[in-house]
Amino acid sequence: MSRARRVAALLCALAGAACTSRAPGADAPAPRTWSDTERSVLATLRLSALREPPPDPGNAHGDDPRAAALGAALFADPALSRNGKVACQTCHIPEHAFSDGRARSVGLAPLRRNAPSLLDVAYQRWLFWDGRADSLWSQALAPLEHPDEMGGTRAVIVQHVARDPRLAAQYAAVFGSPPASDAEPAAVTQAFANLGKALAAYERTLRSRPSRVDAYVDAVLAGRPREAERALDAREVSGLALFMSGRSGCLSCHHGPLFSDGQFHNIGTGELGTPDEDLGRAAGREQLRSSEFSCTSAFRDGAASDCGHLTAMRSTEIGDLMRGAFRTPGLRNLPATAPYLHDGRFSTLEEVLGYYRNPPDKARVRHELPPLSLSDAEIGDLASFLRALAPAT
Repeated sequence: MSRARRVAALLCALAGAACTSRAPGADAPAPRTWSDTERSVLATLRLSALREPPPDPGNAHGDDPRAAALGAALFADPALSRNGKVACQTCHIPEHAFSDGRARSVGLAPLRRNAPSLLDVAYQRWLFWDGRADSLWSQALAPLEHPDEMGGTRAVIVQHVARDPRLAAQYAAVFGSPPASDAEPAAVTQAFANLGKALAAYERTLRSRPSRVDAYVDAVLAGRPREAERALDAREVSGLALFMSGRSGCLSCHHGPLFSDGQFHNIGTGELGTPDEDLGRAAGREQLRSSEFSCTSAFRDGAASDCGHLTAMRSTEIGDLMRGAFRTPGLRNLPATAPYLHDGRFSTLEEVLGYYRNPPDKARVRHELPPLSLSDAEIGDLASFLRALAPAT
């Protein structure tokens, strides 16, 4: 035993404690050596690899600071709801990474899913857990009118904006004067759509902050091993290696700086054939096709010339597997967004990973998951790594 370890053991004994910790620097694991291939993958995961978000389709004001200021005011305004008590921020709370910390959200009534985080929402092609909106501005409109969420009507909402001096001035600075109370329905709907575009402009500003994982990867790629050791501990590094390995398969769906492919996958959680059945993407596609505010909407800005995704989804999404499929969530900010999955069925990351280790029998429930052959220790390491994707303090 080294002198440092003997001293540490003596101190433990004097304190009457179990000697389970090592003296600093004593027999510490050697820094992990990453292969060139692994280093290439690591480079794709860091937040600094994220480019500016693509434009919000059909929203000419998506990056207008004036529209974002109006959107921020609308986001916090409970007067948009039927009872004057529910705002967008009721279910999208900053301290919860703009989710709400509930298994299932509550607006005017209990809902069947929880509110996903809005951080980095500007990068999403499909919105909601089931992808029933194909732009951020159209997604922002749906909760305003949904009877169980905010329960408003577009005419009342538009007139609230028109009658509030501050909101009316902000609206006019971007879109022109809001319509009068006796305006034609088409003018009211256009103004309502504009409010969605303002909300989207604000939501496009909501971004993740760098994590300790980002600091670790930056240090590894820059050849600064001591800095890397300070960023992540041995279990977190082990979890990162496992995350990137073929044994876990995590990268197949959770890749890139946001750790999501943005697509829909069936992991057997749709409860098909039960009273709690949720068809997920299968129902979301049908709602999207009939949406008043989809890519083909008359209320979008510009010509509807970039709507190929609406036809492509028929050939790229396997029909049967879309029954009970949900959009892949990003993995940043996970400690703030518990409980997990669309219905919040799991309270901890270890529970989520345990489900992946033992998914439902495919003879009983159709899904895409192969069982993971991971030990309890490996599950713990992987969960430690995922928690390290929270913003660095």
